Amino acid sequence: MKAFAFFIALVGLVIAPAHTDPLLGSIVILAIATGGGVAFVLDLTERKRTEKALQTSEDELRQIVEAVPGLIWSMDPDGNATHISRRILDYSGMRFEDFTHRDWVETFIHPDDVLEVTEHFRHTIQAGKSYRGEWRLRQADGEFRWHRTLCEPLRDREGCIIQWYGLSIDIDEAKKAEEQLRRSEAWLAQAQKLSHVGNWVYNATTLRYSYWSDESYRTWGFDPLQGLPSRDDMWQRIHPDDRNHVWEAIQEAVRQRKDFAGEFRIVLPDGTVKHLEGTSHHTYSSLGALVEVFTTTVDVTNRKRTEQAVRERDARIRRLVEANIIGVMLWDLDGQVLEANDAWLRMVGYDRDDLLAGRLDWKELTVPECRERDTQRVQKYFGSGQFPAIEKEYIRKDGTRIPVLIGAVSFQEDGNQGISFVLDLTERKHAEEALRESEYKLRQIVEAVPGLVWSMSPDGKTTHISRRFLDYAGVPFENFGHRDWAETFLRPEDLSEFIVTFRHAIQTGTPYQAAIRLRRADGVFRWHHARCEPLRDQEGRIVQWYGLAVEVDEAKKAEEQLRRGEAWLAQAQRISQTGTRVFNPATSRYSYWSDENYRIWGFDPQRGLPDRGDIWRRVHPDDLNRVWDAVQEAVRLKRDLTIEHRILLPNGAVKYLEANYHMFSSFGTPGEVFITTADVTQRRRAQDERERLRQLESDIAHINRVGMMGELAASLSHEILHPIATARNNARAGIRFLEMDPPNLNEVREALDCVVRDADRAKDIVGRIRSQIKKAPPRKERFDLNEAINEVIVMVRSATAKNGISVSTRLMDGPAAVQGDRVQLQQVLMNLMLNAVEAMGAVEDGPRELSIRSEKGESGGTLIAVHDSGPGIDPVNRDRVFEPFFTTKTSGVGMGLSICQSIINGHGGRLWISANEPRGAVFQFTLPATQEDL
Repeated sequence: MKAFAFFIALVGLVIAPAHTDPLLGSIVILAIATGGGVAFVLDLTERKRTEKALQTSEDELRQIVEAVPGLIWSMDPDGNATHISRRILDYSGMRFEDFTHRDWVETFIHPDDVLEVTEHFRHTIQAGKSYRGEWRLRQADGEFRWHRTLCEPLRDREGCIIQWYGLSIDIDEAKKAEEQLRRSEAWLAQAQKLSHVGNWVYNATTLRYSYWSDESYRTWGFDPLQGLPSRDDMWQRIHPDDRNHVWEAIQEAVRQRKDFAGEFRIVLPDGTVKHLEGTSHHTYSSLGALVEVFTTTVDVTNRKRTEQAVRERDARIRRLVEANIIGVMLWDLDGQVLEANDAWLRMVGYDRDDLLAGRLDWKELTVPECRERDTQRVQKYFGSGQFPAIEKEYIRKDGTRIPVLIGAVSFQEDGNQGISFVLDLTERKHAEEALRESEYKLRQIVEAVPGLVWSMSPDGKTTHISRRFLDYAGVPFENFGHRDWAETFLRPEDLSEFIVTFRHAIQTGTPYQAAIRLRRADGVFRWHHARCEPLRDQEGRIVQWYGLAVEVDEAKKAEEQLRRGEAWLAQAQRISQTGTRVFNPATSRYSYWSDENYRIWGFDPQRGLPDRGDIWRRVHPDDLNRVWDAVQEAVRLKRDLTIEHRILLPNGAVKYLEANYHMFSSFGTPGEVFITTADVTQRRRAQDERERLRQLESDIAHINRVGMMGELAASLSHEILHPIATARNNARAGIRFLEMDPPNLNEVREALDCVVRDADRAKDIVGRIRSQIKKAPPRKERFDLNEAINEVIVMVRSATAKNGISVSTRLMDGPAAVQGDRVQLQQVLMNLMLNAVEAMGAVEDGPRELSIRSEKGESGGTLIAVHDSGPGIDPVNRDRVFEPFFTTKTSGVGMGLSICQSIINGHGGRLWISANEPRGAVFQFTLPATQEDL
């Protein structure tokens, strides 16, 4: 080469201009201008063709770029603009040179977005990573519109960035619609909370509820944490007296294909009864099958008087009208528009002056072809006052038409005035038209595979994306040609695993499948089962990869919900110590045991399901026959069984279990046996301990009664001796009358009657003493408490007389009917009276007065009060007087008042103390009302 160059320099080389020959094409002649003529000729035909093709390709590419419905630009590696599409220049009203200055961001970007854009732009340039963001760009007219911006780097073979390419897509309408939707949803939830209106959606295809609002859960008393209720759960809570007519009304509505509206009652588990107003809207398929039911329920239990309800309704309507969320109009049936909010006025193009002037007539605003239908609707629904929502058109002030969705209700049934809620359907109609056009085009493409289909070259480059796939992703085919398409299309959590699986398949040529979440055009990720298989030629070489992704989102979510439900059930069983097992009569084997069931019965889950013999061998020998007979009897009668029994574990531990057997289907035919077992060992121990304490309390009360009777021995002996002495005198008188000649039989008979009466009095006194002393179990009976009070006064008469205490009573008229243990309640009265006597015995000055009062209590029961004029109770000790072993006496043990309180509490009443005026104390107790009179 050096020799050749030297030769050319030596002889002198002349390069002639390129020449185009009609036959030879383009050539370049190299001539040597020495001696004889020598020329070298180069054929440039191919190069010229290549340049022309490149020019044509560049022109086509430029046209494509300019045709893209977005703003496109490019930058050098440092972020300096190298190209601005014509769309950007037209959109912004700026020149290319304006984008070369550093302050173009402040001019083109919304001031609130400048800082974020600047920071992200710098980070993108420094890190060399892709950028995505949403910001507002200024139009030439000064209006800012939301755009979604994507910026990607182009790298050379060494990985160095040689150019940045960016695209901004106008998303302003979608952004505003999204914000409006969020606000509307928040307002709706708040409105339901304020108005106590709940709603749910029932899927007639799956026979399950697909949605319950929070207010519905509160109204019906279900727990949202337990998931959606079943239809049977809901029907069980409807009042038994209302179920039939509600069911018939709903069936009639379905038969006539009209909405359901009605009132009914529900009964909550705690017995609470609520009155509800329900409205259901039924949706049908094109074949006439019921598809979905949308129901709202209003809790009207605490409805106020009609006037207050009207005021609250007017206030709610006013708030709704002024909120301008939707169009609201108040009307009368004559056509006059009485009131309307700004949203409705904007729809029809009129202003408030037109409204105030009375120039708005809703009948005249309705397009002519809809007026006859409006008249028919008024006639049809006038009686109910509820006008189902319909679509119609209004004539605006400028003569144009506007489609609306309008629902109305009159303020009263058969009322002349009402309110309408109106939605502007313009955007929806445009969207529907666009959807119809899109559906028409899609119908031209037959896609036999119900999934997302694609193909790739042997090295994994995308060669085809089905139309269904493109529609799902919402991106053009070109987006799948970039290396980062997976980062855009797959959920970030699934990306790394997918890339490893994908690369392994490409490298090894083996099929792959995976469950992945793919981004839909609206940004929602849905689960798909993706599978890709290689196609090989005759030599076994891969010539193409074919893939299919089938959506499994609902199944995946159902699977996840099932796992969560099983976890919740296991947790609930562990907390409640309730296990479950399922027995299959056909195989005579158990088909399921819960973890808690293994723990209760002491079996090892690692050894598999126990057999039936293992279970029966652990039933306590003393209970085995009883349980077996009960199970056989339940099978014979085809009914469920609940039974309590003991089990004996291998380590000798005894447990008490409560078992529930559900052995038959609703048709009475044998099916799987579902058994729940609750470990009630602790409950039984608590019951035994409670019974022991009750017996101990009864014994202490008996000891207390015996002690009091001992204190009253002198008084009681006097009460017994008095009728005996009287009987003795009457008997002597009878003897004298018999000794007369002739005997005075009338006087004898009268004397003997007195003897019998006095003996009965002595017997009654002894009987009362025995009832107080003897140890007997409590006995509930209905008796006259006033009579019992008088008996106690007689028993303590000696003690009151000894201490100079005057006793008075103020008992309620008629019998004071109560239900309880007469002896125990008399023990309370006696204890309170003797305490009062002892307290007043220490009073030197002033009267000593004991007063017993009975009257009707506030809740319908009976109130008993024991007043004394003693020194009273120190306020410091007032809250402690009912504590066991607390006493202010020098010789007391502090159990009397504690026993009294226990007795009163056991009768469902309450015992308390207060100060008496001017001195002393008042002990009062209440007893609940009884349902029957004595």
